[in-house]
Amino acid sequence: MTSLIARAMGPAFDDLPAPLRALHGRGGLWRGTATVETGGTLARRITRAMGLPTVAGTGPFSLEIAADGRDEVWTRRFGTHVFASRLGPGPDGTVLERIGAIRVQMRPEPVPDGLRLRLRIIGAGIGLVMAPARLVGEGGGLETAEGRGLRFDVGGHAPGLGRVIRYHGVLEPD
Repeated sequence: MTSLIARAMGPAFDDLPAPLRALHGRGGLWRGTATVETGGTLARRITRAMGLPTVAGTGPFSLEIAADGRDEVWTRRFGTHVFASRLGPGPDGTVLERIGAIRVQMRPEPVPDGLRLRLRIIGAGIGLVMAPARLVGEGGGLETAEGRGLRFDVGGHAPGLGRVIRYHGVLEPD
């Protein structure tokens, strides 16, 4: 099965550095370290509701990408804290990610020596009550090759709150 990122990017995927093609092409388990930066009190409540870590610091980090039918499950471990999301195919070269009650549209774009994942929140809410996306925020990620692994930087912010979360670090295949 071709990965969601590879399908969304089409032929441009083949031009990515080898470590990024390995991560997004075959998935598996990758390990390294990450630094978590949190926002204010309300931002930490949002990250808690999403299942993201609420404590800032640096420690062990892993990412496992596993195919699940036409979808992928991305499981991130920040030390003992586990955060998972489900990704599926989206329209027009995008990938849709479900993080609890939040729906994100991800557009993978090649950049020199790496990959930018532009994130746009397309909905958030509880049950059938959804907040307008413009009130929720946006984010993104950048991955660049580093040796046989990669360096990553992921973050999100919300109107009126500023940073909700940022985590960045390095990963290598397990």
